[in-house]
Amino acid sequence: MNWLWVILGAIGGALLLQQSGGLLLGAILGGMASRLSRSRRSELAFEKRLRGLEQRLARLEHEDAAADAIKPAEAASVAPAAEPAPPLATVAAIPPAEEPAASLPRPAHSPTPSKSAPTYADPAWPREPNPWISRLLSGNLLAKAGVVLLFFGAASGLKMAADYGLFPPSVRLLLAALAGGALIAFGHNRARQSVQQAFGFAVQGGGFALLYLSLYFAFARYGYLDATLAFAGFALLGVSCALLAMRQNSEALAWLGLAGAFFAPALASSGGNQYRILFGHFLLLDLFIVAISSRTGWRSLNLLGFFLTTLFGLAWALARYETAFRADIEAFLLAFFVLYTLAPALLAHYRQPASRSWLDGTLLFGVPAVAAMVQGALGYERDYLALTALLAGLYYLGLAALTRASDNPVLPRAFVALAITCLTVAIPLYFGAQVTAVFWALEGAAVLAFGLSRQRPLALLAGAAIQGLAALRLLDAHAWHDTTTPFLNDFFPGALALALAGGYSAWRLQRHAHPLLLQGIALGWAALWWLLAGWNEASAQLPSGQEYGAVLLWMSAGAVALEALAARLDWARGRYAALALWPVTLLALLAATGDSGHPLAHWMALALPLAFGAGYWMLHRQQAAGLNDWLHARHLALFWMLMLAAVLEAGWQAERLAPATPLWAPVAILAVLCLGLLGLRQLQQRTIWPAAGLDALYDRVAPAPLAAGLALGVALLNLNFSGRWSLPYLPLLNPLDLISLVALACLWQRLNASSWRQYSGHIGLAGWSGLGLLWLTALWARIAHHFLNVAFNGAALQHSALFQAGVSLLWTAAAIAAMLLGSRRQLRQTWFAGVGLLGIVGLKLLFLDLGQASLATRTATLLGMGGLILIAGYFAPAPPKNQAA
Repeated sequence: MNWLWVILGAIGGALLLQQSGGLLLGAILGGMASRLSRSRRSELAFEKRLRGLEQRLARLEHEDAAADAIKPAEAASVAPAAEPAPPLATVAAIPPAEEPAASLPRPAHSPTPSKSAPTYADPAWPREPNPWISRLLSGNLLAKAGVVLLFFGAASGLKMAADYGLFPPSVRLLLAALAGGALIAFGHNRARQSVQQAFGFAVQGGGFALLYLSLYFAFARYGYLDATLAFAGFALLGVSCALLAMRQNSEALAWLGLAGAFFAPALASSGGNQYRILFGHFLLLDLFIVAISSRTGWRSLNLLGFFLTTLFGLAWALARYETAFRADIEAFLLAFFVLYTLAPALLAHYRQPASRSWLDGTLLFGVPAVAAMVQGALGYERDYLALTALLAGLYYLGLAALTRASDNPVLPRAFVALAITCLTVAIPLYFGAQVTAVFWALEGAAVLAFGLSRQRPLALLAGAAIQGLAALRLLDAHAWHDTTTPFLNDFFPGALALALAGGYSAWRLQRHAHPLLLQGIALGWAALWWLLAGWNEASAQLPSGQEYGAVLLWMSAGAVALEALAARLDWARGRYAALALWPVTLLALLAATGDSGHPLAHWMALALPLAFGAGYWMLHRQQAAGLNDWLHARHLALFWMLMLAAVLEAGWQAERLAPATPLWAPVAILAVLCLGLLGLRQLQQRTIWPAAGLDALYDRVAPAPLAAGLALGVALLNLNFSGRWSLPYLPLLNPLDLISLVALACLWQRLNASSWRQYSGHIGLAGWSGLGLLWLTALWARIAHHFLNVAFNGAALQHSALFQAGVSLLWTAAAIAAMLLGSRRQLRQTWFAGVGLLGIVGLKLLFLDLGQASLATRTATLLGMGGLILIAGYFAPAPPKNQAA
């Protein structure tokens, strides 16, 4: 890509639109021009190669004709004695002669070339020099320089004669006209001779320039001619120059004559402001130029007229433009625009051979750029500018339709691109941000779809860029939190259109098998704008804290609609994109909890259950359809999110119902975790979806966080709560002990499963045993607190000899129970665990209990423990080593 086109386009777009989208839109236009130039260069290279092959074919046919002209008798006398034909194997062994890759097949009668005949290779294609430099340096340079100097000298002489009154005006003009006619006649005579052809063309061009100069002086300076006769004279000179140049096939002659005609007003200017005459003169010249180039294929004449008209027109505007001239300048600008936009179409209509692609490209993209710049500088209202842009877009569409059947395939595409650009610019000039964003979003989706169907990467990028411009236009409007009318404000329609355009673009990308990354970007773009549309409506129309549920309802509706539509279209990536509901659900859940204390606050009481229902509905449909990408992750995320919402809501509800009893909140949380584990167990045993077919997932992975949370909750509950509640405390018959027992039972059921035993082994059993021992110890602490008046805190319990003695007896009983169980069941690890616990009790007695207890307490403790150990040693001997643990 020629980045100069992109840079110039960006600058022009910024100056034209004077808003955020102008820079990017101009860069797109420049990129289109660069791509057009590149494709035209490829076509020219192909045509050049084809001409070379045609020349080679003609040369080969000429050689064949010369060989056929040899007399048979002479050929027989010269030919050597005939040799016997070699055997077939010998002939097959002879390697074939190497031929050029691009060689053409010889005719059937072509003789085989002898060894002495020269071999022909493909001609090398040297790099052509710049055509402008070649044209400048070709021909008679001295003649060209002399003609130019002669022209400027004659103009200066006429002006000097007028200033000093040397000759009457009529004599001056007559002498200049006679000199011009003489130069034309002399040059035409010299051009007939091939040796002096270039000299003759140069002299004729100078003669026509002098005639233009004389006629302009007679009309504009001295008033010898009225406007009708003057323009008739200009037309006659232009037609004469064009006919003479066409008859002699001299593009250089046309250049010299027409360039002199453009410079004539500047050289003959008297300081007045006769702009109508000036621009009428330019318009007439431009008509001549387009007519000549259309018939001859001299594209450089179009470029000459375009640049000189623009140059002199802008020079006049900077010096002498006034607001009163606006209507006249507008009319000339329209004629200039139509004329030079028709020039490439006329060349294609007359099937002129292609030339350097940048010649047509300069007119295609330079003319609308200049016209737009001048139109904007004239100071019209935005509505009028929008109308002109709309008409220009429709005009370019008409040109695209007219040139669709031409030999130049690039031309209709360029007209379509220009039509899209003009229509795109017209929208923000007339409408506000809301309508502009809607139109640009839909237009961007349509252009992207067109680029995909025609396999045009540049159109694809343009469609994506137009959607980006729509987003920028919407964000620049500062329409956030518009509280005017729900769904009919300045933000919602544009955001909704961007979401729909992004989704449609993603679907078209999937249909044309584009990379998944591009599809993902388009789907993410669509989901983002769908979310922003709902969020802005909810935050603008609802009180603070109530918008989370409304947004979640909006996202749930969009996800359900996308799942249904994508399933109907057999669009797998679209169905996966519907899962964007889940992160939004998590964010809404956490935001509502942080704002109101619980997930089901306000609208969330309706939205959250519907969101989970929609999530499981989509998951079931997609799994049944075989969409199993990230299947385990989707199941886990949805289940864990459901459990998180249930835990947060249960804790808040328990705390609200019994604010004076802090015990109920953790009890409710542990109850929800237990129900979650039991529910998973039932789903597995009854093979009910979603656990059906995913046994390993719902047996090992899904309950793991629940089990961990349950174990941690039991530990924290027993360490921090004394069991006080609204009724008197009764051991085991209170919410704390009951939920602890239920939690331990649920954990034992999960740990005792074969899949968990395989992975957790004895570590899980040891952890559960430690948690059970913690609950027993806390139970004894609560008994001591409620019935023995021991404060329920660490310091009081540590210094209570009665509590410590009870702990020692309790742990000893637990150790003996473990030893008995291990001995009876032949479980050596269990038996040794009991022995280890006895050891811990012994150390506790030596270093903690006996130091602070009374003599009676120490005596009773030692006797009790000793008796228990003796009983354990008698009834629970160590299991043999050869038994399983």
